[in-house]
Amino acid sequence: MKVINLLDGKSIMQLSFILLLSISLIIFYYYGFNDYLTYNNLKEFEIYTIKYKLFAPFIMILLYIALNITGIPRVFFTILAGYVYGVFYGFLFAWVATIAGLFVSFVNIRFLFKESFKKKFGSKKFVKKLDVFIEKYNFWSVIVLRAAYIFPSSFLNYTYGITSIKTHQYMLGSAIGFIPVVMFNVVVGYFLSEGIS
Repeated sequence: MKVINLLDGKSIMQLSFILLLSISLIIFYYYGFNDYLTYNNLKEFEIYTIKYKLFAPFIMILLYIALNITGIPRVFFTILAGYVYGVFYGFLFAWVATIAGLFVSFVNIRFLFKESFKKKFGSKKFVKKLDVFIEKYNFWSVIVLRAAYIFPSSFLNYTYGITSIKTHQYMLGSAIGFIPVVMFNVVVGYFLSEGIS
């Protein structure tokens, strides 16, 4: 009976999330998909992107959502956006895709793990200090950490997801903080498409 209670509702969803995340990471790295995300393959990815025409930006958004949830880096695809679409549209597509991806990731973590995390670790000194810091600097801390790019994006999604920061503060801070990071990668992609190394 206790085992059944443990696997009710949110526990099943948490286990499913962790299992899906683990399987995705194992498949991605075991089969060497990361080896395809290189400068030499930009042209090949460009052909696929052009092939899907108007659907390509929507595919990019779905891809960013999946990458954000699994914690797989998205830098290659941000560079690809600049390589295929140029600076303006490349930035627009990559920035919207980035925000959509981190929103889904953040909400997932918040819904699935915040309550359990607070119950288990809420009384710890470090967690209390983190909450005080977030309450004091809210979205300003997000802007700085996003723009500085000290921590991986997915790490921040997971960390902020279990804090008390309001969703709109996190999204606004991320949207502003990601502007220089996304722009830099898109410009790199554009320069590569122009043959500038």
